[in-house]
Amino acid sequence: MGQITRFLIVGMMNTLLDLLLLNIMTLISAVKDGLGFSAQKACSACIAIIFSYVLNKYWSFKSCQAGNNYMEFGKFITVSLFSMAIQVIVATVMVSHIRPLFDLYGPFLRNAQLWVNIGGISGSLFSAISNFLGYKYFVFERNARSTHKKIADITEPVGN
Repeated sequence: MGQITRFLIVGMMNTLLDLLLLNIMTLISAVKDGLGFSAQKACSACIAIIFSYVLNKYWSFKSCQAGNNYMEFGKFITVSLFSMAIQVIVATVMVSHIRPLFDLYGPFLRNAQLWVNIGGISGSLFSAISNFLGYKYFVFERNARSTHKKIADITEPVGN
């Protein structure tokens, strides 16, 4: 199974955890838009980030390197916070600004809880690319370098 496939599987699991937590919070609090929603989305994303670190480190990117794990985790948090900002902004725009445009189209599209999920999934999709690139080339970069080195060794002409 390839690295991108593993990353996508972790991403789906992460998104499900994020949405589960977000739905629980919005159902309990009855807050489904505005700053309250943004805070709930940030909270659910933070918990999902910790889950994501463990799975991406040891499974997606197979980073079992010795060394400064605090530095690696700091880089992971930096990339994740950047992506979380993208997620929160996109999700908030969806539930607070796009959803009202659909109020004219019937009760199904006016369902605020449906839009909580649409916003959450939209945010995750928008942030997936920045996560993958950041994790691969910034956080777990030793593995990326060794992969590029192996490819260079294979493609280098014999006798050089």
